[in-house]
Amino acid sequence: MKRITKDSNIALVELPPTETGGLSLNGRQDHKISHNVYSGFRLPARGLHLLHAILDREGYKNIKLVIPHLYGKGSPNERDVAILRESDIVMASSITATSPQTRQLVDLLYEDDPEKLFLFGGFDPTFRPDFYLNGRHNGLIVRGEGEKTLVETLGRFCNGAQEVGDIPGLMFRDGDEIVTTDARKYLTADELNDLPYPIYPEEIARMIRIGAIETSRGCPNSCEFCGIMQFYGERKYRAKSVEHIMGELESMKDIGKATFYSADNLLAMPKQVEILRRIAESGLQKPGIAQLTAVSSKTPGIIQALRDANIEVLCMGVESFNNESLAFLGKPYSAEQNKEGLGAYMKGGLNNHLMMMPGEDGDTPDSLRYEVEQAKKYGTTAQFFPPGPLPGTPLRERIESSGRLLRPTENERWELYNGHFVLSRPKNFSPLGLQEAINQMHMDFYHEGKDLSGMSKSQQLIYRNVKKGVLKVLESNQMKNHLEFLKSVS
Repeated sequence: MKRITKDSNIALVELPPTETGGLSLNGRQDHKISHNVYSGFRLPARGLHLLHAILDREGYKNIKLVIPHLYGKGSPNERDVAILRESDIVMASSITATSPQTRQLVDLLYEDDPEKLFLFGGFDPTFRPDFYLNGRHNGLIVRGEGEKTLVETLGRFCNGAQEVGDIPGLMFRDGDEIVTTDARKYLTADELNDLPYPIYPEEIARMIRIGAIETSRGCPNSCEFCGIMQFYGERKYRAKSVEHIMGELESMKDIGKATFYSADNLLAMPKQVEILRRIAESGLQKPGIAQLTAVSSKTPGIIQALRDANIEVLCMGVESFNNESLAFLGKPYSAEQNKEGLGAYMKGGLNNHLMMMPGEDGDTPDSLRYEVEQAKKYGTTAQFFPPGPLPGTPLRERIESSGRLLRPTENERWELYNGHFVLSRPKNFSPLGLQEAINQMHMDFYHEGKDLSGMSKSQQLIYRNVKKGVLKVLESNQMKNHLEFLKSVS
């Protein structure tokens, strides 16, 4: 490994998903970029902008971002490839759907320069270390919440040391074994408030359509399909302060045409109405999108506060209007509670984006027809994703232990893990039958001739982008090929 200093060249990279999981370079389209329900929004990278700011505060001088989905045709262009090849350290952010091409890129860069240091972070590397630490490169996984681990690890290397086994929060290969160091304690609320505001270089900032702000971490719930509790090590919800949130909003006021409040549940935060009022008073209230639960509608004053803060679209993790399916998924709220809350928000003039999960063990063909009718009643937009056995989640453990994965893990097509594809054997459908039913749910919801006249311009734009993303998935070669595969296993 090269000698690491504060002058080392650092590349922070997040690759786009492709339909085959293959890697395209130099702006070529050898592997077509794949789409999902959100691909039209051109969101910022998941964690790289914050890591950029942390490294900058620590005095690292040569930091560059490679985020191809924000420019060009989606694959790394010649400038990106040059940055990656000239780097001493490559920090790769990867989700399950982008893991195949991320590993291909790292293997290619290692062949070009075996002295490079590679760092991986995020949910997927934390839960699938064998995939990333394949023994072909100098690789470390910063597992779980990684800000302190990253700073300590690079600081150790800058001091000339090579031994990192005593640093909490790391995984690395030692011969044939993967070493997992002690768990690192999650950041406290005060430590979250001490984090710097993310950095958006000008050439990146101007390409972002919707800015994103993290207002909290963790979750008070433990839904079966989610790996948040496993990622952080315990069910601990930590909210950032009103002052920190307002300062970050000010720092990103020129980023995007709208703001996505990306906390899992903005309105589970203490002082939520105060936050919204401060946003309304600040002049920073661009059209907003926020994730929250339907039952939060009972919070006194919340609907007017959302309207005043210009938050127009509410992303609701409803999952189902079927209480049996909600129980299977570990959801803490009933269908009746969800309907009541969704109705209250609609009556208040807000738009619900419903995040639905049809195909659980409690679902039947009749119940899915009911689901889409209820979604039309309570949602302006909706996504219908089958239960996804993501690595690290209790759902995957249940599906895998019962032999219901459609492919064995060693032959899995990880690029299909974007939410749209049936990847496990359902109880009351054939795999092909469930995929066709879900595709039809999308078609029924986004029918031609839907009246958009009651929506604002920004709401209409969101509707059209969601619909466009859904239709691109349904019409893709990726979907056509997956339907053929499902025929073979149904």
